[in-house]
Amino acid sequence: MREFSVFLLLILSITIARSQESNNLISWEDVQSPPIFSGCENADSSDNCSKKSLINFIKNNFDYEAIPDSIASPAINFKLIIGTNGKLRWSSVQTENPVVKKEAERILQSLPQLKPGYQDGDPMNVMTNIQILLNRVTDIMEFNLVDTPPIPLNCKKASNKTKCFTESVSRYVNSHFDTRLVLNLRGSQNIFRTNISFVIDESGEIKNIKATGDNEIMNNEAIRVVKEINKMEPAIYNGKPVKVSFQLPIVIGRSSR
Repeated sequence: MREFSVFLLLILSITIARSQESNNLISWEDVQSPPIFSGCENADSSDNCSKKSLINFIKNNFDYEAIPDSIASPAINFKLIIGTNGKLRWSSVQTENPVVKKEAERILQSLPQLKPGYQDGDPMNVMTNIQILLNRVTDIMEFNLVDTPPIPLNCKKASNKTKCFTESVSRYVNSHFDTRLVLNLRGSQNIFRTNISFVIDESGEIKNIKATGDNEIMNNEAIRVVKEINKMEPAIYNGKPVKVSFQLPIVIGRSSR
């Protein structure tokens, strides 16, 4: 009878402990202070910084050679619980290919310890869902696929570097474009358009400039201006500098005569 009582007490202790652990589980979105990835302590938004750092850690450590040639861009769904000590407590990986799944699980085993999440001053088990679409590195990547866009000198401290890059390039083109070359043209046309495309290479220099408008004078002026844009920090993907393409529409209008 005594042995039975001890056994029953042990079961109750385990049940209570598990119940307490369950009560300490909260979603990343609901916790007052989410887990913090190393390096995000002083970020403007440590929440966004930590989520992005988690994604970048997985992307940067993924062995892309493990992706079968038949899969162009595998999608991976992660469910993670960051424990009260900041370490990965539990994880689930869902993806169609078993080789990709095995590689994703391997990476999670080396996930660095985070600062744990807190609720009302108590450390919590924090659950989060992360969806990642892996893209093979091609010779020239699309602008919206890189982890970090090219960074002009005036955008180094910007919180939204993608927005800053776009605004910086647009502002430079608008202020340096000699509109008189177009506005003084004879004819009835009042709206002039061109679409300029270029590549920022691994060293941050602008190459392969093309303009596709109907007016050659406008095209040539657009190319001249873009050639003069200063060198910048290159785009980053999977922790490495990459070539990235960018397009910018230019429209110039004049009043009817």
